Amino acid sequence: MKQTASHRTLEEMHIEDANGATSRWVPKPLLERFWKAPVLRQVWGVEQDSEKIDWFELFYDLIYVAMAINLSAFLAKHNDIEGILVSFLFFAMLFFAWSTLTMFVTRFHSLDIFSTIVQHVYSSAVLVMSIYVLRGLDARYEFSLAAMVYRICLLLLYCQVYAMVPRAQGFAIHAIFGNMLAAVVYLVAGFLPVAGTVVLWFAAMIPIENTWVFLTYRNAAASIPINVEHMSERYGLFVMLMLGESVINIVTDTKIEDVSDFFIIFLGFTIVFSQKMIYYGAQPHNPDHHALRISANTGRTFIYSHLFLSASLVGVGTGIKLLKKSHQKGKQVSKADYQLFTYSLVLFLVTANVLRLAHGFKK
Repeated sequence: MKQTASHRTLEEMHIEDANGATSRWVPKPLLERFWKAPVLRQVWGVEQDSEKIDWFELFYDLIYVAMAINLSAFLAKHNDIEGILVSFLFFAMLFFAWSTLTMFVTRFHSLDIFSTIVQHVYSSAVLVMSIYVLRGLDARYEFSLAAMVYRICLLLLYCQVYAMVPRAQGFAIHAIFGNMLAAVVYLVAGFLPVAGTVVLWFAAMIPIENTWVFLTYRNAAASIPINVEHMSERYGLFVMLMLGESVINIVTDTKIEDVSDFFIIFLGFTIVFSQKMIYYGAQPHNPDHHALRISANTGRTFIYSHLFLSASLVGVGTGIKLLKKSHQKGKQVSKADYQLFTYSLVLFLVTANVLRLAHGFKK
């Protein structure tokens, strides 16, 4: 019988890394339940199985529904150029908070009480960030401290990997130093003027994160593969959450008093439905054709395209809400409202086609 990555992970690797621990269903002493070796989801050279998304990931995603609603509310009140840029900055910060945790979970499956506590603190920090988006850059101190907390949580998770999973120590040490540096940068960012805060937020999100990840891929001994099907499904779910924000904007605070009201609502929902069709129609059914598997460059294109595509969905949903409200109040739609909706829709179409090109579709 062919040995799969799942069999190796749950039977052989877990026994090695936990020093001969028995099945996780057997009752354990409290200490062992508190501190237990994370399980590698896959290794190089072994065929990948389709890994299921766990309940924590789905619960964690609920925070991003609230985030999208709050960000849309902020954007509706600040839909000028400055407001759009600030909204995108906050969205990027929260997107990478989601992405970095997903990168951990797609490689390691944590089963102990310690990891559960860390996950709770991590989720709480992201929850705080989602609340403070309503205050814009006036809340940069609180936002920075919350970002520092989630980075410290990642650092702790990778420290456990370093201590308990020998074959992943090379990867973990890069991640520890990368997240430690990012945490320090976020701490400093909270005490700087706006320009300094923005620069340091950008540094922590892009150069610092990419550097330590790049170094792991340069060192074969330190590289741990992602699970392509798990990652693809996770990003697909994130897009679904952002589409859900558009549906919420269409459904809530809506009055249907004449045919024109119904037409606007129906047209808005048709646009959202079309976005769903375009995005999911651009995803390959064969994992071997997926951008994450083709090369490192196409993989990075896949991730960063989702940043812009998901942000554009929030913009489209907010634009629909503003157009709907203007019509219901009998007011002329402002140029800024039209531009937010139109440019967000254009950005979505561009990034959706970039994603399609990144995948290995046959001509």
